[in-house]
Amino acid sequence: REQLETAYVAPHTPTEEVVSQIWTEVLGVEQVGRHDNFFELGGHSLLGIVLVDRMCRAGFPATIRDLLTTPTVASLVSSLDSGSEQIVIPPNGIPTDCDAITPAMLPLVTLTPAHIEQIVQAVPGGARNVQDLYPLAPLQEGMLFHHLLDQKGDPYLQEAQLRFDTWARLEEFLRTLQTVITRHDILRTAVWWEGLPEPVQVVWREAPVMVDALSFEKTGDDIREQLRAHYDPRHYRIDVRQAPLIQSGITQDPATGQWWLQLVWHHLIGDHLTVEILLEEIELIQQGQDAQLPPPIPFRNFIAHTQQGLQAAEHEVFFTEMLSDITEPTAPFGLLNARDDEFELEEVWHVLESTLERRVRQCARKMRVSVGSMLHLAWAHVLGRLSGQHHVVFGTVLLGRMYGEEGAARIPGLFMNTLPIRIEVGERGVAESIQDTHARVTQLLKHEHASLPMAQRCSGVAAQVPLFTALLNYQHNRSSALQGKSSSEMACDGFEVFGEGDRSNYPVSLTIVDDGDSLGLLAQVAIPGQAQRVCELMHMIVEQLVGAVETDPYTPIQSIDALPESELSQLADSPQGRKQQQALKEKHYKKLKITKRKGIDLSVKK
Repeated sequence: REQLETAYVAPHTPTEEVVSQIWTEVLGVEQVGRHDNFFELGGHSLLGIVLVDRMCRAGFPATIRDLLTTPTVASLVSSLDSGSEQIVIPPNGIPTDCDAITPAMLPLVTLTPAHIEQIVQAVPGGARNVQDLYPLAPLQEGMLFHHLLDQKGDPYLQEAQLRFDTWARLEEFLRTLQTVITRHDILRTAVWWEGLPEPVQVVWREAPVMVDALSFEKTGDDIREQLRAHYDPRHYRIDVRQAPLIQSGITQDPATGQWWLQLVWHHLIGDHLTVEILLEEIELIQQGQDAQLPPPIPFRNFIAHTQQGLQAAEHEVFFTEMLSDITEPTAPFGLLNARDDEFELEEVWHVLESTLERRVRQCARKMRVSVGSMLHLAWAHVLGRLSGQHHVVFGTVLLGRMYGEEGAARIPGLFMNTLPIRIEVGERGVAESIQDTHARVTQLLKHEHASLPMAQRCSGVAAQVPLFTALLNYQHNRSSALQGKSSSEMACDGFEVFGEGDRSNYPVSLTIVDDGDSLGLLAQVAIPGQAQRVCELMHMIVEQLVGAVETDPYTPIQSIDALPESELSQLADSPQGRKQQQALKEKHYKKLKITKRKGIDLSVKK
């Protein structure tokens, strides 16, 4: 469509030329004009973080907020010249070797002396071992609520298993892990809520990891399964009042002499990027490259940004405008229980063939939108077919690192958030629908730290009924985006890591793994046999959506549909389809959640 094309206008000033060159390198395009829009060129949240970081290091102190409000080269440079509002982060007032913490030392939270004393008494070492106190981030509040609600297990425990060829290797890893924990305050953080007006994070100065030595009768793969069963999140819990929120168990396989380490950590202290950061730092330390580690940035900076960012009233206006006329939930398959820790999820992994993946990226560039925006629309269409709705609402996982801190992509911690997004799949044309979806996704980024319960209350759905029961988690590969290289270029010998995929708390979810040259789909559904159907529907709708962009962008979006199930089954069961999918699965299972490194087998157990 001709109206989507923007004539190239060269930069007018030396500053615009430098900024344009940075954009060209980050976005991977041939040229960027002064009027080109970052998000229309395929920019997304992770690339936005990279862009701002590059600009800051080049002497142009932009923020993500600047990029969101002035997304062209010319307007962003103009905002730099005029000066943008800066977030002031109050310093931590607790001195080292402090024997008594007072309210005046805590600029990020309001606590009485009695509250502080209650917290200090629960910390080993007392006040001298308390580095900082501040509130929880929005998603942490929700996770704590569900942690306290579920008394049998914990829906937010994460895990990984590591196999070492020698005891010396295991010891070295544990020492290095402790070094990384000592570097980052979020990894030495506990949560306290009892008797307080609001829950707080308590950063300990020293938080040694406890290691449980376990023994099992069976050997081989049975040891691995018994180790995992011991820490099964359906019955195992971590006391989040005690730091670090990382626990470990070790056992030896007498048949091989190898050692197994089970790491368990709570989602309260980290998202999937945190795991990658942790492993990267362990690798650098073990390779003697400690000097390459960047200075640690305290998680408290992020909390300060959330406090001084958009206020609750501004979030409420946005979500009310988007959701106030929604009176019925979007519930695929009629599943109305939004969070149920008792249901069993069926999981299916599917990879778009390379030809379709390339067509998706080409169409996104033609439409001047991100790939994520196109796939948000495709997922909305899938949910519309499965729920019978034209006004589709689902939860989308936001990276949460768009708040403007330099080096935000290298800070461990729980930054992400889940918020509702509304997408129409009615009579409008495909091109218009893609543009509208892209605008909605971009607008949502400005509100990435809004409260999910608040957003849900802005809809017209009854309070006791969930607004949505389906989730989309679009994950960009961090290594390729941040470093310009594959993480397989890094090496660490002597052990293997076996990662587990996240278990969704929603009955229907889709994770999209985008590593820059492939697109993988992981569907989780609480109905047997339906995860495969969800993948097939998504695949076919993506294919037809791309076809419409290529041939007739005015095609009504509601006319896009998948093939009948009989044809879908025939396609999936063909010898060529099975062979291609098996090859792609073997390649991309290892890229799910934690990417593959040379010398480390990072795989998802199936």
